[in-house]
Amino acid sequence: MNTKTFATFAPLMLATLLAASCDRTGPLGGVTDVGVAPSSRASGVFAGVADKARTKIAEQNLSLDSDADGAPKAELTPEGDLLIAGNKVIVTPEQHELLVEHRKILEKIASAGVAIGMQGADLAGKAISNAISGVFSGDTAGSKARIESEAGKVKASARQLCDELPMLLESQQKVAAAVPEFRPYARMTEEDVKDCHSD
Repeated sequence: MNTKTFATFAPLMLATLLAASCDRTGPLGGVTDVGVAPSSRASGVFAGVADKARTKIAEQNLSLDSDADGAPKAELTPEGDLLIAGNKVIVTPEQHELLVEHRKILEKIASAGVAIGMQGADLAGKAISNAISGVFSGDTAGSKARIESEAGKVKASARQLCDELPMLLESQQKVAAAVPEFRPYARMTEEDVKDCHSD
């Protein structure tokens, strides 16, 4: 995924992940069973953080960024209401329907981004484990092949996320055309969609 495109979604994904993980109670998010292997415990923590992040995405307001200097804070509520500087924008039923649909698409993509982030974190743990195993077993080539296979799965997931962007762009354009107050926050472009698969 292109850096510029990822930057559109990264703040949302990182914020939800950090918020979801901030209430951990143990060294591994409350998972302290000594009989569980470290990799298993880490995977359990990742799954728990991802679940909390997805819940927050579904239940909390989603922030909308703007390239315009001095643009007030904008959010989409779970009900599909547009808030500008904390004030609800009055819209028609037709406009609200577009906002609700856009919110659903944003939720879907943000949740997918969280899943990819968790895959990447899990892959990092597996890479360390495999590297150590490879050193002691002498099978460094096999270790490398296993990691490359796992990395391929993460890349495939990222490509699937890129495939969702045209739908998001179309939705954004519809909302921007129908709701003037939303236009400063319609940042995504055709170029972002094209660049997503660039690497």
